[in-house]
Amino acid sequence: MASVSSSRDLWDPYRVLDVDPSSPYSTCVGFAVSTGSRCKWRFNTEQFDTFQRATAVERLKAMSEMHPSQVTLAALYSLARNTLCRDFHQWQADAKSTEWEAKIEDYLLHEHNRGLAVVRPVTQPRYRLDDATQLQYGIAQDKHASEQEMKQLVGQMDVVKQDLAKRDRTIEQLGEQMDAVKYDLAKRDRHVEYLAKQVNVVNQELAEREDKVPSLEQPQKVKRGFWRALGRKFSRIMRK
Repeated sequence: MASVSSSRDLWDPYRVLDVDPSSPYSTCVGFAVSTGSRCKWRFNTEQFDTFQRATAVERLKAMSEMHPSQVTLAALYSLARNTLCRDFHQWQADAKSTEWEAKIEDYLLHEHNRGLAVVRPVTQPRYRLDDATQLQYGIAQDKHASEQEMKQLVGQMDVVKQDLAKRDRTIEQLGEQMDAVKYDLAKRDRHVEYLAKQVNVVNQELAEREDKVPSLEQPQKVKRGFWRALGRKFSRIMRK
């Protein structure tokens, strides 16, 4: 892995710790259990923001300018937090900082200043990080939490939109069914109106027939009157 060096560098933490957040091809230092290998998320992806990359580069630069034995566990933990992808491997920060501590000890034993006595890296409680760094961590974590909450809200809004779209389709279907019912009712109304007209025609025909019935009975009345008159005349003749 490429390293960044200057005249003040006392050693190369990029190579020893196998991490280079300044490289677009370097990846998260976490271990992916699913693949059994190093995580594939690169530092230039959405898993790492600008603050993380810049902080990691600053930590490595500061380490390179001090004796390896002076690198604290807190500094290694800070480096791990900023070189582990946010969504998957932040929980490995403790293990990674301990692993790096062992690598530095091994480096001191086998490579760095062979004639010097090996001094175990000074360990400090992580809570002794300066207030500014803690504040930066807090801001970064809050930002990440806000982004996660925003993603959840967006997901919930998508679900609500889908429900609303489904309801709109249901309402549209109900509207179409109501239109069909209205059409059927209008069709029935027209049929009833037609039947009513037919009934009126029949009633008129019946009324006309009833008006004609007395005229048919009139000749019978005339005949009866004729025979009565004839009978009375015959009776008078017979009496004479």
